[in-house]
Amino acid sequence: VVQPPAYNAPELRSRLAAIGWGVKSEAILVENGWLQCVLHAERTAMGDAEGAGEPKLRHASDERLLGPAALRADPETAPLVRLFGRKYEEALRGQREGIVRGLQGARAGGRVDELRERLEGVERDLEVLGSELALL
Repeated sequence: VVQPPAYNAPELRSRLAAIGWGVKSEAILVENGWLQCVLHAERTAMGDAEGAGEPKLRHASDERLLGPAALRADPETAPLVRLFGRKYEEALRGQREGIVRGLQGARAGGRVDELRERLEGVERDLEVLGSELALL
């Protein structure tokens, strides 16, 4: 699976797990000037403990924005993983700024609640990503 940079990584991993697939390896590479995340997923045996042997994160959330395979990056590929993480962080900060602008212009009602919920999610993702980048 080649993961587009804007794709929601935790959602992709959750969907794969929901249909019985687990990420066995992950690579970050540069192709034609674009950072790409390539996932190698395999069908898992029933009863396999998901996440066995994966690095534990310092954050209570179970979301993994970079992915456990990327967090096990060797010294040669760690700079690319960090760069991918920083680009992801920039995108999240851009989302946060857009949501804050939306909140400033939103009328009272359901839209405000929806935007606040999205803002909380982006803030949580930024915190998780910071924890993951600190592991590299």
